[in-house]
Amino acid sequence: MWIPAFARMTKTAVLAAVLSAAPSNEKPDVEASKQETTKPPKEAKITFDPLNESAPEEIVLFQELAKRSKEINAREEALKQQALLLKAAESSMNEKLKYFDLLKQDLLKMLDKLKEKDEKQLEDLVKVYSVMKPKLAANILNLMDMPILKEIVKRMGKKKAALILAAMDAKKVKDLCQMLAKESQNIS
Repeated sequence: MWIPAFARMTKTAVLAAVLSAAPSNEKPDVEASKQETTKPPKEAKITFDPLNESAPEEIVLFQELAKRSKEINAREEALKQQALLLKAAESSMNEKLKYFDLLKQDLLKMLDKLKEKDEKQLEDLVKVYSVMKPKLAANILNLMDMPILKEIVKRMGKKKAALILAAMDAKKVKDLCQMLAKESQNIS
C-alpha cells in the first residue's frame, strides 16, 4: 500500500522540517510547537447560561417558565393516565354491552318459547271447553280470572262461545263483554 511521504513522517520529523524551513533569524518556540502537535485542538463550545447573562427580572421569568413547564408536564401526564383509564373503562363497558346483548337475545328466545307454550296451552284449553257440554263449561269458566276467560272466549268458535256464555253468570258475562269491547276500541 502506498502512503504519501508526508503522512509517513513522525512528529519529530515534522518539527525538524518546520525548524529548517523557518528563516534563520527567527527561531520558533520548540516547546510551543511540541504542545501544539501533542494536544488535539479543542472544539469551540457555545454555551448559553441564561442565569449568568440575564437581568434579575429575566431570571425570575425563566424560573416561572420552568415551574409552569413542570406543571404542564404533570397535567399532561395526568391526562395521559386518565385517557388510559377511560380506554380501559370503555373496553370493559363494550365487553359488558356485548355480554348483555347476548343475554338479551337469550331472554328473547326464552320469552318466545314461553309465548309459544302459553299459546299452545290456551289452544288446548279452548279445545277442551269447546267439546264440553255448555252448562258444565260455563260452571268452570265462571270461576276463572277475567284475562284467561277473555282469551279462551276470543279463541272459541262463535256458536260454541254463545252457548257457553248463555249458561254463565250474567255479571261475569257483562264484565267480559265490556272488557272485549274496550279491547276492540283500543285496536281500532
